[in-house]
Amino acid sequence: MKTLAFIASALTLATAAPSLAQTSGFIPITAASGDIRGAVRAIRQENWRVALHFAEAAMERRGPAFPRAAAAGNACIALSHLGRHEAAVSQCAAAVELEPEVSAHHSNLELARTRAQGATAS
Repeated sequence: MKTLAFIASALTLATAAPSLAQTSGFIPITAASGDIRGAVRAIRQENWRVALHFAEAAMERRGPAFPRAAAAGNACIALSHLGRHEAAVSQCAAAVELEPEVSAHHSNLELARTRAQGATAS
């Protein structure tokens, strides 16, 4: 069982590694899904509405937890940049809940919370 968990963690890290290019401090998360790749591409181009569209499309699909977590994490990034901070924090929290072992989700959640607090203080 420990071997299976190790393999799953290694696959998650290997899949997430190319996505570690940060966007405004956020870390986009890649996956094999075309919608996830579309969201990441749009995030890197700072096209937040398109990124949100692709992330939401990926969240509607059924499948393994990783693509749903990646979709939620990428939706968080887009929502934060669109000024929808509460929704961003909610999506980042969902990503952490789905994949608590992925540190990028935790980093994105903290950044989304910080941006939300900054927006509230303004």
